[in-house]
Amino acid sequence: MRSLAPVVLLLALVGSGASWAGPGPGRGPRTGGPAAGAGIPKGVTPGQQGTHGPGRRPNVMKGRAMLNSGMSRSAIVSFREAVERDPANGEAHIGLGQALARTGRCREALPHLTEWTHALAFGPRAAVTTAVCLERTGEVEAAVEMDLWALARRPDLSSALTRLALDADRVGDPVLRDVAMEHLWYAKADRDESLFAEAALALRHGDLDLVEFVALVWAREGRDAEELDRLRARAALDSDDPTAALAILAEHPRLRRGTATRLLNLEASRREGLWVQALAGMQGRIFGPLTGGEADAIRARVLVDAGDLAGATEALAAYADELDEELVASRWYLARAGGDEAAMARHAEDYARVCGSPTRRLELLIPLDRR
Repeated sequence: MRSLAPVVLLLALVGSGASWAGPGPGRGPRTGGPAAGAGIPKGVTPGQQGTHGPGRRPNVMKGRAMLNSGMSRSAIVSFREAVERDPANGEAHIGLGQALARTGRCREALPHLTEWTHALAFGPRAAVTTAVCLERTGEVEAAVEMDLWALARRPDLSSALTRLALDADRVGDPVLRDVAMEHLWYAKADRDESLFAEAALALRHGDLDLVEFVALVWAREGRDAEELDRLRARAALDSDDPTAALAILAEHPRLRRGTATRLLNLEASRREGLWVQALAGMQGRIFGPLTGGEADAIRARVLVDAGDLAGATEALAAYADELDEELVASRWYLARAGGDEAAMARHAEDYARVCGSPTRRLELLIPLDRR
């Protein structure tokens, strides 16, 4: 059964009419070798991609180590130095793109990814990162093609299959979505990888009861519940119940919580009116400070609640061109605090385009004790 998976997937992809275009904004990646001069910066001789001289490779290795350790901002510095020293180093560009993506700066990251799909360092996981950024910037069809690129090389890569299911659903391709879900079902012999994707799709469509049902099945299989409980907590926030969200997250020991779980916990606390505790959690004196686009989006809301509009503006300044859902929501929240109705309307329009669930509303950002 498993040996037929790549064949079934590829047949379905052909049947879905998916295309395989060249890389670039609004298009998917190249599947073969690069066209003459493609993806090569001006002043660089074609054919030198990925080469490096004395003192150049260490910056890449250092950046990669930092990225693997979760030190994305430090990794950006190392990869930038590597790119400056050797503009033809594809590994440096791809590492920089991945590091920027992890900090929520997708628009800046994409050129370092989509223009280097022909480099040896651009593997399936880099493609998944690229797909995430393409989806966040509104290029969902290109995200689907990037998902397909990753799966052509790793048909059993669960993260790529999950992204394909979500991206295909967003572009309105139920056939491709269902193929990805079916493939997730038997991608791994020891567990059903489709459950998380099913819960994520249910959350996107506002079916919060289905999220809870999938959580029950997940628990029955004896799997670590933290990953799915993040979706349950998100569903509780979407239904305007931060108290329930905090109760769900409280089931996980603080020492084991990942960044995404910490951020959800702080946002739920903020909506409960506990902005002082949320601000202390953002500073991370015990577990380390939280950084990145989503962290700064929540930090901006906490600062608004604290009355520090200048600090909130500064927190969002590095993401002025990003259309990430959380960042757009925080811009609206800041504009509301400043009484800027024109900006509120503009950000509300942006939010309607990028919002991930029909049950999610901007008004729910207002803490319960301030309504």
